[in-house]
Amino acid sequence: MIKDAERLYKRALSEMKKEQWLSAIQIFKLRPDVVEKDWRFSCNLGWCYFKLDKFDTARKHMVRATRLVPENPVCKCGLGWLIS
Repeated sequence: MIKDAERLYKRALSEMKKEQWLSAIQIFKLRPDVVEKDWRFSCNLGWCYFKLDKFDTARKHMVRATRLVPENPVCKCGLGWLIS
């Protein structure tokens, strides 16, 4: 189960590197259970929505990521981009 999520995460990151935001979102959505619990999934999903100018949805995911790891600078930075 964990290996499956890790494979999906790497696939989504690959799509993000190609700026294929919708494709990456679809990959992240395959594991909503992991998105809820893993800050990396939430943060990167939020970034995808941010890049598509879907700021309310992006904020939801970034807030979740920041709550999961409150001291993480990546999450704080991402959330900061959405708030400003």
